Amino acid sequence: MRLTPVYPSDFPAILALAYRNSGKHAEAIDAARASLELKRDNLDPHLIMAASYVALGHAEEGRLVAEHALQIKPEFSLSDYGESHPYKNQSDLDLLLERLGAAGLSK
Repeated sequence: MRLTPVYPSDFPAILALAYRNSGKHAEAIDAARASLELKRDNLDPHLIMAASYVALGHAEEGRLVAEHALQIKPEFSLSDYGESHPYKNQSDLDLLLERLGAAGLSK
């Protein structure tokens, strides 16, 4: 991203995912926000932000972001998301789904 001043919204979204998965939630939120500045209707950065806000103890902010995610994909469900996003460690996926649930997303 430093080498290419114009890049697709997926670049900061992938960075946000990497930050979230490594426990750097504040950085994940910043990167997800950068992705959304490029493409507002991208679902994944919203989910990354919602889970990261919950992880940081800011559940209300997580709920607000989750509401935006549901505007993008009203039929979103945690069970479908979990089935379509396999993780090497089931406990990592369970924690993510728990945090998304705490942000107001339902099964």
